[in-house]
Amino acid sequence: MTLLVARKSYDATESPIGETLPEQHHLYHIKVVRTFFLAGVPLNKLSVFRELLKKMRIACQIGGHMSDLIPFILQQEKEQIKKEISGKAISAVFDGTSRLGEVFVIVVRFVDSDWCVQQRMIRLQLLVKTMTGDEIARQIINTLSVEYAIQSQQVMGMIHDCASTNNVAMPTLKVLYPCMLGVGCFSHTLNRVGENFNIPFANDFVTHWLFSHSSKARFLWKERSGLAICSYCPTSWRSKWEVMHQLMKVFGDVEPFLRSSDDFSGNTRAKLLEYFADSTKMRTLKVELASVVDAGKPFVEATYKLESDGPIVLECFDVISALDVAIKIEFTQMYKRL
Repeated sequence: MTLLVARKSYDATESPIGETLPEQHHLYHIKVVRTFFLAGVPLNKLSVFRELLKKMRIACQIGGHMSDLIPFILQQEKEQIKKEISGKAISAVFDGTSRLGEVFVIVVRFVDSDWCVQQRMIRLQLLVKTMTGDEIARQIINTLSVEYAIQSQQVMGMIHDCASTNNVAMPTLKVLYPCMLGVGCFSHTLNRVGENFNIPFANDFVTHWLFSHSSKARFLWKERSGLAICSYCPTSWRSKWEVMHQLMKVFGDVEPFLRSSDDFSGNTRAKLLEYFADSTKMRTLKVELASVVDAGKPFVEATYKLESDGPIVLECFDVISALDVAIKIEFTQMYKRL
């Protein structure tokens, strides 16, 4: 009956008229809405479940009434998170993305009474535009200190990627949370290393090789080689490395394919064939591809390792140390070859 007590208290503030439903019905409606949320099912699908829900002999209204329960359930979730993190040391992870629209997220991590690492998302905000560093700092402070009543000394870490706006936000956050250790995302940093590889020919060749505007070319290549052409995300260098890695493995088939298929992507095909017509460009291209595949492999492996779920902070030192050793070995071997 704890939910009913909380609901009555909420109604006294938000709904002066009060609820007229029997308590049993009211409690059932709350549980239905919570279950839909936990299952990731939108409430507008209630009509599909109507016959099933009617078997409980309690009608679930389609539309406004069930949706009206959302603010109450959100408030209860917030109160539950407040209890979980009360008095505990926490770290906060924040990030934004423009990939599918402007979105800003804050996640808190803490260790529960059973010594298990827990994490809770406490902010998911859809934005009209990307926030500045100062706006990010204000949003984090409002969420942590105001909405969730987290004390300054509880915040032990602030984890973020190395985007410039996030770096701008950190000095302001450090003032309010003096015990905080700022932790830049190692995966993001390693990704930036790859972006700075000096491989102009390889980058140009791969850009044209992707046949981004020709589904026919992609189909013909898959039919010939049995492999789908890899694609990559422009902001993720490691995915571009995977394209180059695949290209290296099938490079011997590229020229015959381009010369035998002259009915697609005229300009793209001509650009690629220029490399095969110029021996100097081809030698440079092969050296760049071989170099980036070999030198990039430990960075890509470390990036994926450090992006996995779980207590990866305990593995981070070993991963970075192994990467450091790999770099030193590569430079030693390069020096000997020279």
